[in-house]
Amino acid sequence: MTWTTSAIRMLLILITVLAARAVPGPAAPLGASETFHIRFEATVGARPFQCGLAYSLGRDGATATPQYFRFYLSQVALIAAGGKRVPLTLQQDGVWQRRDVAFLSFEDPHSGCANGSPQLHTQIVGSAPRQRYTGIEFVLGVPDDLDHADATIALSPLNLSDMFWSWQDGYKFLRFDARVASSGRSASYILHVGSTGCVLSAKIAHCASPNRATVDLDGFDPAKNVIVADVADLFADADLMQLAQKGGCMSGRGDACQPVMRDLGVTFEGEPAAKQRLFRIR
Repeated sequence: MTWTTSAIRMLLILITVLAARAVPGPAAPLGASETFHIRFEATVGARPFQCGLAYSLGRDGATATPQYFRFYLSQVALIAAGGKRVPLTLQQDGVWQRRDVAFLSFEDPHSGCANGSPQLHTQIVGSAPRQRYTGIEFVLGVPDDLDHADATIALSPLNLSDMFWSWQDGYKFLRFDARVASSGRSASYILHVGSTGCVLSAKIAHCASPNRATVDLDGFDPAKNVIVADVADLFADADLMQLAQKGGCMSGRGDACQPVMRDLGVTFEGEPAAKQRLFRIR
């Protein structure tokens, strides 16, 4: 083969490759099932969240060093242009998603998280009909019919003992732990959100405080946007050291849970919910 023949062949191959790139494959028709990757990101204000780093947090400007940040979401739905809620059918991956429940963890095994577990996971994967979506809705929490099962035999991600109250027979929907320091004082702070005051009758739970929050986010395009969980916004009106010295929040009666529960969008102990402040779109 001469140099000229070889060059011509290479040129033909290049033209073929460029032509293939220039002509996109046929798009799935509207209404066909499409897989969506819903991305999440944890921040503390403008800074990325990372266990072990110190942040100024709360109205009192306490220094907080996070040790834990994980939560369960369920009943995820995309919102179509006309406002219709379209359930996102979660991919059953055997690890992070089961039925209509997804688990997100912002624990980095290389940071100062309490467990140091290798379970950093920041996305939900599911399918819905292909169409234009302009928002998303989900529940912060585990559905009632799964909330009071036996976690020791439950399938992942509902088998995490650190996200389950054995004494309460229910899951911690959200867990945030931190070491807090202010004016020479230091204390541990915990925020464990879950249903409380529950009574089981014929395997059905009746909870005085369900403590689930429904989150609606407008202006969400799953192809472009990320859902930010901003810890600084959630605690913006809280005196964190004061809450820590009172023992933090285990979602029980008399716990130091306000104003955090209110700003999660949870009605708690007679105080109405506010518009939730943890999640926003970027």
